[in-house]
Amino acid sequence: MQDSRSPASRVLIANAYPLLREAVGRLIESAGGLDVCGLCGELTELPEQVEQTRPDLILLEISADGCSSLEVIAEVHRRWPTVKLLLTSLRDQVALIARGMQHGARGHASWREEPDELVAAVRQVLRGEDRLTATVARHLVRHTVGGDSSDGHWVGSLSDRELAVFEAIGQGLTCKQIARLLDVSTRTVESHRKTIRVKLKLSNSTRLMQMAVQWACSKDSCPDIDLASKD
Repeated sequence: MQDSRSPASRVLIANAYPLLREAVGRLIESAGGLDVCGLCGELTELPEQVEQTRPDLILLEISADGCSSLEVIAEVHRRWPTVKLLLTSLRDQVALIARGMQHGARGHASWREEPDELVAAVRQVLRGEDRLTATVARHLVRHTVGGDSSDGHWVGSLSDRELAVFEAIGQGLTCKQIARLLDVSTRTVESHRKTIRVKLKLSNSTRLMQMAVQWACSKDSCPDIDLASKD
């Protein structure tokens, strides 16, 4: 639906799940003044779709591996600095959201919000405002001004790839599972684990696991881990 008084803002939806893409697309289209100009299911295809559709805003799901999303956010912001990026996720992945905003995103919306709240978030970012859920905003304030190391502000010292590995460790994934998730070798994952331990001053792998799980659970979003699927 388009407002006859002014052109509708163009929204590109990037999400790996077809059902969710279609549902969110219908929601955005029905809101008025917003036009879905494209649906993208693969992060690797997003820059090409941005080039073709020229959106005003991209609704971008934070991918499972995290790092791929950050790389795409940085590329899109570099090539199309006027295109606004609103991140979406089910979990409040605070470290990834914060890093995404450093790379050019303007905020985050959770799939646990009401539909009208998602539409409001889209409009807010289109107006040039930053937008965060209350939970994420609270944690980000603690990270930046609270100085509370137990809340994890120290993860800022990690690179994008190290942060993705750290998040995966906190979700209970093994080295082999993380390697498949990030499309790297297990040796590379082990190297990242060692670097993370050094940066975070953790004495051993057990302490690394404890800290990563604590970080994941502190976001009120501990996932259900399928122990049967572990190698």
